[in-house]
Amino acid sequence: MSGSKIKYMQKKGLTFEYIEDKTCILDEKHDSIITLNDVGTFIWKNLIKPIDLQELNDKIIKKYQVGQKEAFSDLKKLITLMKKHNLIVKIDAP
Repeated sequence: MSGSKIKYMQKKGLTFEYIEDKTCILDEKHDSIITLNDVGTFIWKNLIKPIDLQELNDKIIKKYQVGQKEAFSDLKKLITLMKKHNLIVKIDAP
């Protein structure tokens, strides 16, 4: 039996808007607005449906032509921030 892969996706019902190459997300819990740069926006758009971190990291590497370790380190930091602000949900997928 294979283990499950953890996937993440945007939390439903959030208020956000794309402005040029950035994304502004309303964090009602902390009464603030989180602004994502172009890479963060790319990640946010890929979180519309469930995706695991390795697949997301591969997409970042392909689009931005960065090293795997650098991309994964930055991705983990952003995912941690998004979890802290309750912007994404974790899904255990088979």
